Amino acid sequence: MAIVGADPQAAERIRELDKRYVLHSWSVQNAINPLPVAGAEGRYFWDYDGNRYLDFASQLVNVSIGHQHPKVIAAIKEQADRLCTIGPGMAEESRSELARLLDEVTPAT
Repeated sequence: MAIVGADPQAAERIRELDKRYVLHSWSVQNAINPLPVAGAEGRYFWDYDGNRYLDFASQLVNVSIGHQHPKVIAAIKEQADRLCTIGPGMAEESRSELARLLDEVTPAT
């Protein structure tokens, strides 16, 4: 696990950029004090002071497989090599195949 060494200046710079330019949903903007995250792997993430945290929230439940999982990274790279994004009105192989697979495991209504 490659935890970044202490870098308080980077943490403060990132926090200030975030507070100035990022719109945090469901938050009073001038009251936030976001934790600058330096990296993550598996079930942990860490800050620029070298503190490691067990990520019980899975970063809002979208990475339950863990941070930086090699298979997820490989799939993202493979898709990015083919096509990064396409408008919702277009058909694209990966999206269409995912829809088919979801249909196989989703109960009929």
